[in-house]
Amino acid sequence: MQIGGEELTLCHSTTIASLAILYMLKSNGHSTIIMESPYYYATYSQALALGFKVIRIPTYFKSQFDWRVETIQTACQVGGSVLWITQPRIALGLNQNIDRLSDVLFRLPCLTVIVDEASETRIPSWLSQLAAGLRGRRLIRFRGIGKGLGINGIRLAMIIHHQSLKAQVEDALWVCQGALDVFSLEYGTELLGNWERFRMQASTCRVHINKMYDRISRLTRGSRLQLTPISGGYAGCYVLDMSHWNGSAPSKRRYLLELCRNHRTVILLGASMGFALDHSREYARINYYLGV
Repeated sequence: MQIGGEELTLCHSTTIASLAILYMLKSNGHSTIIMESPYYYATYSQALALGFKVIRIPTYFKSQFDWRVETIQTACQVGGSVLWITQPRIALGLNQNIDRLSDVLFRLPCLTVIVDEASETRIPSWLSQLAAGLRGRRLIRFRGIGKGLGINGIRLAMIIHHQSLKAQVEDALWVCQGALDVFSLEYGTELLGNWERFRMQASTCRVHINKMYDRISRLTRGSRLQLTPISGGYAGCYVLDMSHWNGSAPSKRRYLLELCRNHRTVILLGASMGFALDHSREYARINYYLGV
């Protein structure tokens, strides 16, 4: 799928991209966003700050974090007009189901779909197949230039949209960011200038990620820890079965943190991802670029 200059807009980062898109959606009269779980908490906070109503679609480990098209239809009936998803799904490392997304777009012609591809490592993107069959205003994607390769020094991302939205996206960025820095533009141009080398780098990253996944899978075999399968991106998730522990969910978390402290296991407690509440399990994101 070839992308023309009028279908692509550069910005500082994927976080700025999500803010600009939300601002544009708000300007166009959208008021309610549907988000699958887990979701990126910064985007959720941005949406609330701009006055959106957010309908969160819970997904669970026991059902492989799956959701049904009928659930999205129900959300649309109560005002949802935008479906916000991640590819690969944040903190899971699972690729989106292209057939299901196609079904959503077919059944719900009034729905706009926004795809956050911040952790995408594939060149081209997994959902470029979906975009090829839907060159319209209803699909907007954004991704970083180097983040999928583990390169965070480049402050450069791209918003991929229909050409008719170019002016609106640029107007939104005037509100949300300043000028792009020269280093990021020059480095990004050099990185993308050799397309075959860039694709080879992405392929090499995938090999490293798969090796790390296999290694950690062996280390956790036979324990109460399970890894979510990694089919895309560089981040997955530990799932800890806490059903045998007594007490409330907060007390179980405190016990887990005490265990980590006593065994000098590094764990960061934060809100970068939003999982549906599950009293019997705890979830911890793992970055396969960092190694073990």
